[in-house]
Amino acid sequence: QEREEKKEGKKMFVVLLIFSSFLVQFSRSFVTVNNSPVHCSTWEVHSTFSQNEEPTTGIISADISHEERNLRFSGVGRLYTLPSPHSKETKDPPSVATHNHIPIIDRLHASSVLVVGLGGVGSWAAEALCRSGIGSLMLCDLDDVCISNTNRQLHALSSSVGKMKIDVMKERLLQINPECNVTLVHDFVSSDNVESILNRLGPVTACLDAIDGSQAKSSLIAACARRKIPIVT
Repeated sequence: QEREEKKEGKKMFVVLLIFSSFLVQFSRSFVTVNNSPVHCSTWEVHSTFSQNEEPTTGIISADISHEERNLRFSGVGRLYTLPSPHSKETKDPPSVATHNHIPIIDRLHASSVLVVGLGGVGSWAAEALCRSGIGSLMLCDLDDVCISNTNRQLHALSSSVGKMKIDVMKERLLQINPECNVTLVHDFVSSDNVESILNRLGPVTACLDAIDGSQAKSSLIAACARRKIPIVT
């Protein structure tokens, strides 16, 4: 069991490392208009729906300025920004000499990522994406938190046992970034409903597959391939 837990931990670390690099590189060319980043509204809609329901929405005010967003996520933007020639001439640190990291933050904020499966990989991935400044996160799962999840799943606390995983994660993610638009899908992905789920979610920048079952995993990968949605699995 200990070997299996270490294996799952290593898998989660590799997935997050690859996915974060992939998403930033992909977002460089995804959300631009006339070579300028697209700015999203700071008023976001948080929605939730299950298999047989249409999305229900409630508008939550996230009174966060563009400046505050940059303060929250500037460290992420600078990871993917090269120092400008001006910074070399003045010997000033990049944070003083240039603001080239801001377009990276804006592009991440304009991205929408679907995380399917909120277990030992998906729960940590969802939080890492939120802490990276992703503007819209879509969480898909129908499982509840069990006490046996405590050793490996982020949302597993004594106070959360018995609650739906994605409900607990949404509350946590909005505490990290109140500006994040969190959409919940209370369902397990299968070959029968994957197309319906993707249709109702709308545009997706990228997908992170953290499903346990091979059949459901294959169905999601195939559906993303048909729609040309980049997926990390």
